[in-house]
Parts: sequence; C-alpha cells; structure tokens
Amino acid sequence: EQVVYTMRSAGTLRSFHAGCNDTGTVSQCEFDLKVNGGTVLSSVVTVDNTDSDREHIAGTISSAALVEGDVISMDFDDITGPGNQSGPFAVVGFDYATPLPGFE
Repeated sequence: EQVVYTMRSAGTLRSFHAGCNDTGTVSQCEFDLKVNGGTVLSSVVTVDNTDSDREHIAGTISSAALVEGDVISMDFDDITGPGNQSGPFAVVGFDYATPLPGFE
C-alpha cells in the first residue's frame, strides 16, 4: 500500500483510474483506492491482458467525502506474478471544498 496524499482540508474524491503501460499476455492485477486504510471503491479495479496497453479503467467510488487529515492510499496486487505486465499506474482525482490559502 502506497500513500498518495494527505488531505489539507475537507474535500471530495472525484475519480480513480488504473491501468498498465503493457498489460502482457497472461496478466491480471488489481488496484484498490483507500482512505485511512479502508477501501472507498465499490470493488477493486481489475486490469488483465484483455485490456489495452495504457488504458485508463475507471473505479466506482462508494465513499467520496474527505476531511482534513485523511490519508489517501493505493494498493496494488499482481495476481499472476511478476513479469506478466509492466508499468502499473493509478490516477486519483479529488478537490477541496474551499480553496487552500494561496491557491484561490
């Protein structure tokens, strides 16, 4: 599990996408978005060899509200073992309820 960001004030999760640079030929991997260690997706995002290379596969956010101090993290599991796909990536979209000082 990798920490992605710590919220500086209240906000909302807007999106989560994941994929692999090269999905390989027999690959399957899973991505999970977490807040304070608990999943916030309806189900993990699964990427396998039937998906296109560099395809952004959307996750469904089930719990979008964020408060100051929430820790956003991402978990990656390589189901088929190393070497089957390469370059896993994930993108998290969020916004703040009010602009942070200096970013108005």
